[in-house]
Amino acid sequence: MEIKKGNRIRKKQKLWSKIIGGLLGALVLFMGILFIVNVISNGVEKKKIEPYGQYVNVDGKKMNVFIQGSGEQTIVLLPGQGTPSPVLDFKLLIDELSPEYKVVAIEPFGYGLSDETEKERTTENIVSEVHEAVQQLGIDRYVLMGHSITGLYGVSYVNSYPDEYTKEQMRLISNQVATNPTMMDELRHLGTNFKNGERLTYPNDLPVLLFVQSNNENNEQWVPLHEAQVKQSAQGKMITMEGSHYLHHTKFKEIAGAFKAYMKQIQPFK
Repeated sequence: MEIKKGNRIRKKQKLWSKIIGGLLGALVLFMGILFIVNVISNGVEKKKIEPYGQYVNVDGKKMNVFIQGSGEQTIVLLPGQGTPSPVLDFKLLIDELSPEYKVVAIEPFGYGLSDETEKERTTENIVSEVHEAVQQLGIDRYVLMGHSITGLYGVSYVNSYPDEYTKEQMRLISNQVATNPTMMDELRHLGTNFKNGERLTYPNDLPVLLFVQSNNENNEQWVPLHEAQVKQSAQGKMITMEGSHYLHHTKFKEIAGAFKAYMKQIQPFK
């Protein structure tokens, strides 16, 4: 009896081994098929993407930029962290500003139609690359306008390239706030970039306009923190708006209107 019982147990074990092995094999096959389908789908979808903008050569790679409008004054737009397509994300705001300004939307490496890069996504590298793109376009006088993390990058930018800003120039930061390796590396560097940015301040003679989300329930100090930041500028101004993190999606008309009014107060470019 014991021998028969042992045989039954072994048969059951073999059966379960076959079942588990079959399930694992099916799972591996399924994952393999899913991977192949995903690769094919991405390839098909990539072909469906309609190109926009133009490429500039930065560090041996292609960085996509989009230019709209022909005004005498130039606005350089920079995206918040993780924005898949900065140009499309800013399109409503671009349409509001371009009748009076030349608007240049830059898609940093890893964003939109720009190449990826293996360079670490430190503030220094990102700022240097964006600056190189601006230089490649032959732009030497401009308003730097950005969203979210660009507020941090912007402080480093004006400290790194102080000769490109005068009293007529200002920074617009509309509310502080994808998965490719370049973007994920930038995400991993956010903590370090923020810590390094604490030592930097806006130049006192640089006009600063901040659009700040007034209903940030996750941080009660959101408005006070931005108030302290705007006081670094002799011509600093903060405008609070109720809305989501991406204020420029729903408040693009108000942002454009307030920006134009502010520019008239601080003397237009000559």
